[in-house]
Amino acid sequence: MAREISRALNLRIDVFGFDSGIGMPEANDYRDLPHIWAKGFYKIDVDRLAARLEIAQLVASCTTSPILSLRVNVTHRDDAHTQLLLP
Repeated sequence: MAREISRALNLRIDVFGFDSGIGMPEANDYRDLPHIWAKGFYKIDVDRLAARLEIAQLVASCTTSPILSLRVNVTHRDDAHTQLLLP
C-alpha cells in the first residue's frame, strides 16, 4: 500500500514495524485474558520476517519499553523535505 500511495502522491513513505519477536508477554491479571492469550503466542522469526520485507524496516526490540518518539523523514521527489514526529 505504501508503494502505491508513494507513486500516486509523488513522495516517499518510510514504514517501520516494531516487535521483540518473543511473542505475547506473560499475563499480569485477568484483564490480559490469560484464558485466551498465553505467553509466547505470536512469536516470530525476526530474521526470516526481515528478509521478506521489501519497503518496511523491522525494528527488533523489546516492545514492553515505551517508544518515546520516532522521527520519520518523508522526502518528496522534488527534494522538498518534511519531518513527522510521532509520539
